[in-house]
Amino acid sequence: MGKVRRERTRRHAPAPRVQTEAPESSLRNEPQALSRQQRKRRERHDRFLKKLHFAEYMRKQAEDDEDKRQHGSLQLADLGASLSRTEESDKASTPGEKKSKAQKKMTHKKRKKLVVSELAQMQSVLLHPAFVDNPTAAISEHIKNTVKRARSHDISA
Repeated sequence: MGKVRRERTRRHAPAPRVQTEAPESSLRNEPQALSRQQRKRRERHDRFLKKLHFAEYMRKQAEDDEDKRQHGSLQLADLGASLSRTEESDKASTPGEKKSKAQKKMTHKKRKKLVVSELAQMQSVLLHPAFVDNPTAAISEHIKNTVKRARSHDISA
């Protein structure tokens, strides 16, 4: 039997459609279906896309942060960062005061004592009933009281 010859066509014949059991889109959503190498490749690709679309990534992060603020989630790291900025601005606003050498140097013993006292203070704050009920309201009330006390101290001094 000889070779079967076909007629030449202008275009090639379309490939037959094969129905698969699971479409590829469902495989992408299932992390167990991917091998370790495929997961690593996907992570590398995602990191690359993150670098490529950095501006869009930053905008999305800003929207997520805004959503967190609107929903009232408590971020203690943000609170600590703003507190340190406030302390730095207070130090910058009073250039006339100079610290002595004893106040500038923090020895290991003094630092350890300070850490222990601050940890005890933080534990008492975390266990306070007002803070347990509503942390954001408790912190805002504390700030209001502190500002009032500072203003009254400034007026009397």
